[in-house]
Amino acid sequence: MKLHLPCLSALVISISLSSCSVSSPIERYSESKSHFMNPPVLMSHQIPEHDIYRVYEQGATGFVPLSALRSATEERATEFCKRQGRSMQVLGEKRTIAFPLPGNFPAVELVFAAVPVANAGLTDADVSRLTKLKKLRDEGVITSAEFEREKGLVLNSQR
Repeated sequence: MKLHLPCLSALVISISLSSCSVSSPIERYSESKSHFMNPPVLMSHQIPEHDIYRVYEQGATGFVPLSALRSATEERATEFCKRQGRSMQVLGEKRTIAFPLPGNFPAVELVFAAVPVANAGLTDADVSRLTKLKKLRDEGVITSAEFEREKGLVLNSQR
């Protein structure tokens, strides 16, 4: 059987684009390992270990937007907590840095707590603000002291 170059090219492209996505089960943080070499850094908290979980998602191709993957991961965590009658609180996350290289698919690992609804307290805006503050600290834009001060303001506004 003789394959022509256009047919061979189409076959290679279709195989490479039909990769499978990776979606881990939601597991207790203490009983699971990170999919990243350097796991997500967690915010300081007083949440019992048995209420903290980890979930990982990787796109099927390099064309999946990281923001869409992050949203899907958060939705899984939120639904998991709702089924328990609890609220989801993000404690840390790690994302891949997207480079346009073969096999470098976007990935997100989310560490979250399933907290009682009455104690959740943080709104989506608060979580977003804390996530942005953490990113600024991680990038060196603000110091750890500035991060802790701003985090305290967000958390104290809930009381």
